[in-house]
Amino acid sequence: MIVIGALISVLQVFSGQVWVAGATAVLGATVAIMRSIDTLLRPDDTWQAYRKASEGMKREYRLYLNNADVYAQADDEDAAYRLLVERVETVIAEEQQLFWQFHATTQAISEVNNPDNEDLEEIRETAEPKSPADS
Repeated sequence: MIVIGALISVLQVFSGQVWVAGATAVLGATVAIMRSIDTLLRPDDTWQAYRKASEGMKREYRLYLNNADVYAQADDEDAAYRLLVERVETVIAEEQQLFWQFHATTQAISEVNNPDNEDLEEIRETAEPKSPADS
């Protein structure tokens, strides 16, 4: 997006050309659309959550392989493996909970910013002043 935004400024050097206005408009619209998608989907936030879950599962696996932390206290190999599965499932469940909280928040924001048509009609009806002839 930054490169496209900078390209808009560079194109102004050629402002005498007919095509510059169209190219500038297309590039500006592209930046706006890309920014909207970035804001809506927030890939940085979801990537961080996935990365945290991935690192948590890797950590549990390393502890299991090295028979460290809680795995050292397991009675036998089967008990340690069951503990590994339980702990990895906990990491996954935490990530899923964060995922659904994120999407619930996004949905709530979307509903506030884009109310249904019925809601808009209700707002318009209450906001419009009534003429004396309607009374």
